[in-house]
Amino acid sequence: STVNCYSANGRYRWSGVTCSICTFFIVWQCSPALVQVPAAALVGLMLVVVVHTFEWQSIPILMVTFLPLRARSWLNDRVFQGRWNVHRKICRADGIIILLVTVLTIITNLGYAIVCGVLFAALNFTWQSRESLRHSSILIKRQ
Repeated sequence: STVNCYSANGRYRWSGVTCSICTFFIVWQCSPALVQVPAAALVGLMLVVVVHTFEWQSIPILMVTFLPLRARSWLNDRVFQGRWNVHRKICRADGIIILLVTVLTIITNLGYAIVCGVLFAALNFTWQSRESLRHSSILIKRQ
């Protein structure tokens, strides 16, 4: 439903809230009819949504995330020949989070994968924010 909200040019917070509330009431009121829909049809619908909303240009970016600049330049010049801009790169920690959530979703459950991804992202944020934290101590002697 969020995809529909953004495709209908929903720009503000209220558009997402309104879309969510309307979706809730539609599912609540139409639940007797929705029970009759086979699970395989819902899975097919979800696959179609995933295929149409996935950013396919992100696959080469994710592949070259772990490579140094020299290797990315060689790939861009010789292998991809400028078709995909492999100089665009995301942070390595973000690439690890994407791969972690993807693999855990396939192996276990989407819920467990999301929890692990959020925990890893929180640890990464903590690790990166340690550089901006400074402390100093002053020893005061009593007389």
